[in-house]
Amino acid sequence: MIFKKFPWWIPALILGFFLIMFSQTFLPVLETIVGWIVRLFSMLVPFFIGGIIAYLLYPPCKKVEELYSRVKVKFIKKRARGFAVITVYLAVIGLIALVVRIVSPAIYQSIEDLITRWPAMYEQFIEFLNRFDFLDTYDITQNFSAENIMNMLNLENILVFTQGVLSFSLAVLSMFIGIVVSIYILLDRDSLYGLIHRSAHLYIKPKFLNPVVKYTRKINEFLHKYIYCQLLDSLILGTLSFIGLSIIGVRYALISALLLGLFNIIPYFGSIIATAIAILLALMADGTTVALATGIFLLILQQVDANIIQPRLASNSLNLRPFWIILAILIGGGFFGIWGMFLAPPLAAVIKIIVKDILANREKRLDKSSGETTHE
Repeated sequence: MIFKKFPWWIPALILGFFLIMFSQTFLPVLETIVGWIVRLFSMLVPFFIGGIIAYLLYPPCKKVEELYSRVKVKFIKKRARGFAVITVYLAVIGLIALVVRIVSPAIYQSIEDLITRWPAMYEQFIEFLNRFDFLDTYDITQNFSAENIMNMLNLENILVFTQGVLSFSLAVLSMFIGIVVSIYILLDRDSLYGLIHRSAHLYIKPKFLNPVVKYTRKINEFLHKYIYCQLLDSLILGTLSFIGLSIIGVRYALISALLLGLFNIIPYFGSIIATAIAILLALMADGTTVALATGIFLLILQQVDANIIQPRLASNSLNLRPFWIILAILIGGGFFGIWGMFLAPPLAAVIKIIVKDILANREKRLDKSSGETTHE
């Protein structure tokens, strides 16, 4: 061939030249395009929030709409969807307001007491660790001196605080717009679904569309079950832990119970982290005996939750072994953080179904081919 007459470095030199030209010409354009895409996504954040809210509230809206559609009053029956959306949103807002009204004063009091007692608790904790020669004595007062406090009140920190306030305000505005968007999504979901369904059938062949529809429905089914089961389980676990820790005499039982309920949304790792924090907080605030009792109680409660409460709630909806759930959480958390850890188990369940379907189709083809060979 003619290319064998040229030295090996000539094609490499030409390739390098084209790579340099590409990096100098197209990469800035690509960076600009990526920047515009990121900016577009940032502007569409309220719509993403609205989609998430609508997705979470769709099951109760559907159930309530079915109840309203059975009413004999024509005015209500004809507007069942609108009444259902209004009812669900009023119920959610009322529930949140009730929880905030009842729980927030106790949370504020506990946090205020924790901040007030923190220096003394920290000194006691250091003294406890020094008994085991874990670390040298540390003077905590140096972190709370007037000089250090004044150093923290510089212009840079004030600007950072101001930026944080603005970011929080924008987040509140995005949440408000997202709620409005979610209402319209729930009201007009039939037209939105029809548009997506029609577009998909026009541009995607049935050979590819049917599996996509099948596994999308599976993802939707698993995700709804998983989210509501995790939320309900977190509520039960937080309530039981608050009752038990209050009986034991833990000073900050409410804070520990809230952490246990919130962290329990993340399977396996969340409850372990929250339990460690609760035991450490009990050790610092109440002493060794209460911390030991806290650890024993939370260990028993986690076993009850894992073996009795969760199976009854989820009814083994994901049908995944603990090994695969842990592996999925590690991979999801490594790539996408907390959201990845939360969404990894249902996605892993769908991947398991896809793999099983692929293997089943492969086995059918092998059996068919072997049967034809035997027949011949």
